[in-house]
Amino acid sequence: MTCSSSAPTGNLPKLEIPEPLVSLVHLLAREAARSNFATRCNGKDPEVDHG
Repeated sequence: MTCSSSAPTGNLPKLEIPEPLVSLVHLLAREAARSNFATRCNGKDPEVDHG
């Protein structure tokens, strides 16, 4: 009995992502992380137990 893969053979096509879009995604991720950190530091997150 032989094993055969159903995966396609060869290289996947390279996805071209415009640099401004990558920069925007990085900016949004950074702002989301900053906002999350600020919320946690202000003690407004009910899941954090400071006691």
